[in-house]
Amino acid sequence: MKRTFACLLMLLLLYALPVLGEVTGFPGRVCEGAPLLSISIVDTGEIDPATDDKILRADITAEDGSLSQSLLYRAVGMPIGAAGAGRMNDLNFDGYADLCLVTAAGARNVFTSFALWNPETGRFDEVYTDYPYLPEEQRFADDAEQLWLCNYNLYPESGMLDSDEADGWANRDWTFYRWEGRRLRLISVATQRDLPGDFLRERVWRLDGSCHWEQVYPAEWADSEAAISNERHDVIQSTLMGQDFPTAHTREHTALYSLDSEDSAALTTLPQSATLQVLKADCGRDGTWARVLYVPTDAPAQLTGYVRMAQLNTER
Repeated sequence: MKRTFACLLMLLLLYALPVLGEVTGFPGRVCEGAPLLSISIVDTGEIDPATDDKILRADITAEDGSLSQSLLYRAVGMPIGAAGAGRMNDLNFDGYADLCLVTAAGARNVFTSFALWNPETGRFDEVYTDYPYLPEEQRFADDAEQLWLCNYNLYPESGMLDSDEADGWANRDWTFYRWEGRRLRLISVATQRDLPGDFLRERVWRLDGSCHWEQVYPAEWADSEAAISNERHDVIQSTLMGQDFPTAHTREHTALYSLDSEDSAALTTLPQSATLQVLKADCGRDGTWARVLYVPTDAPAQLTGYVRMAQLNTER
């Protein structure tokens, strides 16, 4: 897992350096009526040579003696107190709580790894591993490693969960996963990076290729009003969750603007009756714009920008 030095330093400041044999833990149940579990987190004193992370051990015992199991996992250090060690949470929406183990915690980010409860075996499967996605390279890593989710949120109605990592004032990695059985499948990724000159670069893509754009815009504009900031967030989340967007057609030849202003750069000239996906209607600082996605017929690039609502024929 790639972590910047500044982010790692903050995590170390808020995560205890391990003392060999130190123990903390927390209780939990896999479902209502199940025996109470005692989860003890133990420092093994070992270090993963590939990542320099500490190797911790989760010892799980049931009060009625029906379960005794140990699992190894990587973490930045030994958690501070029971509250920072982990919790039980139904991550895959099967009605059973899974073991969620905190691997690092800072001022803005809490990283968690997990082991799924297996009702057929009456045990937790080993700590979840996967082939991590490398956003800047837009590919999966060659080797599997322990999966760390950051500030995860659960979306049981769609069978999804996300991981949302912040680094500094502007940098962000936001990924969405969907459960397929007991395996997670990465479906979409968004990144935001601060660039020299007070600009931001936004990349959003679904791995099935249905939405994929990159846009650079002034940070001052993005932070100018809550309407712009909220629109950027809402559009990214809707895209990452796989939402189908309504389509519209241009009434006439019109420019696709980078910002919600005719004074901003024109990304391209849209032909009459061009088909657009409407990512957000009635938006912009004055509410008269549409944020759209345009896929030119003669190029693989997808463009996102703004056109006036009055220039669109929308399909209801």
